[in-house]
Amino acid sequence: MRIEMPSGAWCEIADKYKGSLAGKVTGAVMIESADGRAYIPGDVMIRQIDAFLRETITDWSLREQGIPIPRQPGPDGRDRTGVIGDELDSDDYAALHEQVQPLVLKVIGRSRPNPPSAPALSAS
Repeated sequence: MRIEMPSGAWCEIADKYKGSLAGKVTGAVMIESADGRAYIPGDVMIRQIDAFLRETITDWSLREQGIPIPRQPGPDGRDRTGVIGDELDSDDYAALHEQVQPLVLKVIGRSRPNPPSAPALSAS
């Protein structure tokens, strides 16, 4: 699927995903604990969408500027997820996130309704 952004930049997103993508997307968020308190980052969905994009962008117009797609590891195998937000201007970044958010919700299972409750077992 091709996504056009306001600046004219574009990216191609894979349209089929493996089940393991859900773990990669949800695993992008770590809840920290210190002094008996849990710290939940305020950018949970942003991190999940960026992780989704890292795994699913198959091509983008930024390659023409010498910027490889984020899935390709950086020097020393470094994660290149940050390149998405660092290279796209804020309008393109927001438009890309808006376009893929429904896909991310589907991948992590939030777009499905809760299953009906199982009937209670009788104690007979």
